[in-house]
Amino acid sequence: MNIIPAEGDERIFKGLSAFVKECLGKVITVRGYVGRVSKPKGPAYVLITVMAQAVTSSNSAEYDAEGGTATIIAPTRKTVQIDCYGKQAESWAKTLAMLLEDEFAVTFLQEYGFAPFTWITFWRVFT
Repeated sequence: MNIIPAEGDERIFKGLSAFVKECLGKVITVRGYVGRVSKPKGPAYVLITVMAQAVTSSNSAEYDAEGGTATIIAPTRKTVQIDCYGKQAESWAKTLAMLLEDEFAVTFLQEYGFAPFTWITFWRVFT
């Protein structure tokens, strides 16, 4: 039996990073790691950290009889923290908070395979 492990959080970071850049323009986005990330060089940036995950229901499976494969999915809720740093941090946080609750975010993030309503977002602003 061949088992392909589930993808990590890279897809979430890529999607949110692209979303942040779409909303805020040229801004540095950095992937954070819980408890172990140093600040990047530069006065302003957005730090995106996947904090935790929780399985929300039982597994489901899709079978491909021709290919002899099964895809097993465990629906998961991710907790993501987005921290804004710099002189525009407060404005950035307000903009992102507003747009992540809009249909714009749902449509934009579809390409990355998730929706903004599938996680809890915590905001911190650092100036």
